Amino acid sequence: MIGAALFFFGHLFGLYIAAIAIVTNTCYMIMAAWLLVIGAFDQRTA
Repeated sequence: MIGAALFFFGHLFGLYIAAIAIVTNTCYMIMAAWLLVIGAFDQRTA
């Protein structure tokens, strides 16, 4: 949000902040989904 606001007000650096936030959130969501799949198929529960 901060990066988008900075970019909206004419600061190019805000675009980099927003891009880093998007990449970080995407990686976090993929990792969380993968850990849920791994946890559902744990060998101890089978």
